[in-house]
Amino acid sequence: MTTPLDLQLGPLRSEITFTLHTQYAHKLWMGRPMIRNGEGKVTQSSIISVPNCFAMLTQIQRAASEDDPYADDYLIQFEESVINYRKEIQKTHQRYCHALRQNVAGGNFY
Repeated sequence: MTTPLDLQLGPLRSEITFTLHTQYAHKLWMGRPMIRNGEGKVTQSSIISVPNCFAMLTQIQRAASEDDPYADDYLIQFEESVINYRKEIQKTHQRYCHALRQNVAGGNFY
């Protein structure tokens, strides 16, 4: 039997599950608050959590869908940053694999 709520259109909702296997990954996911010393100077800057980052990107994406030029510009800059970081990670991974192959091939495991 259908109810009036079943017939209403709206956003699709689903549940996403992540399994974080290390404490380091968990800390990155959860973020970090800003830490100040006794004088009020920032000693450690804050790191935004991944869920908060997704929430902000969702708001910016909604603004972009409503023709906000600043939101469009921000999304373009964000995409370019993601592409650049991905390239950096790939280069680092290639260097790491190359160094590992050289050390393992020579019998040097350190």
